[in-house]
Amino acid sequence: MASINNIPVSAKLIRELSGTIIKPDAWTDGKHITVRVWSCYRSMGFKTDYQGIPVQYFELRIEGERPKCKQFSGNRFGKPVELFEQWRNDLLPYMPNAIELKGE
Repeated sequence: MASINNIPVSAKLIRELSGTIIKPDAWTDGKHITVRVWSCYRSMGFKTDYQGIPVQYFELRIEGERPKCKQFSGNRFGKPVELFEQWRNDLLPYMPNAIELKGE
């Protein structure tokens, strides 16, 4: 995964899930977790002939850990939304105070 600094300021928030994990046998018990999907147009330099292409980012923040981010474009463009749904389904049973936002 990459740094969250790779997400451009112009990126728009697509989906967000945020809450505290309540699962005694998990290493994340009591920690606040945020999962986000961002979307924007971005140039990949000479690879895209300096033209902006659609790009999505999957961002993960766990309290006390370094934030992580992954970039998707081309034929993997829709993958972050699928990842978000998987994470959402896995986390919701253990997040009684979950807040879910939908952008765009």
